[in-house]
Amino acid sequence: MLSTMDMIDSVLTANQGKWVLVNIWATWCRPCVAETPDLVAFADFMSDRPFTVVGISTDTFTDDDTTAVRKVTAFQAKNSIPYPNLVYTGSIDELANRFDLSGAVPTTILYDPQGIVKQQFVGMMGHPQFTAIENFVR
Repeated sequence: MLSTMDMIDSVLTANQGKWVLVNIWATWCRPCVAETPDLVAFADFMSDRPFTVVGISTDTFTDDDTTAVRKVTAFQAKNSIPYPNLVYTGSIDELANRFDLSGAVPTTILYDPQGIVKQQFVGMMGHPQFTAIENFVR
């Protein structure tokens, strides 16, 4: 579950050929927690399509690695999250540069099957964002 940028890139590469929704979040982030039930429902709704969700937790920015993994694992179990959640262990600058982040979480990025960014959503996702993603994936 602890993941470097190389490991995250490997997961993304392994999912090429599918639409991939990357959700960068943290257990301490209220909007992140609030959007989780909708992300879980959307992942389930899209499960019959070439689509996957990958969570990237930034909990190590506020907690040691062991505590971060414990919090993310407990959160994932409590919320029946069906998709993987990787606990990022690198620097905030590396994460920001790789995903062109503004610094805000949650940030969610939609990649097409070729691995090209199609849309980036900053802030909590809602019905309009999920509809936009579904329209891309059709």
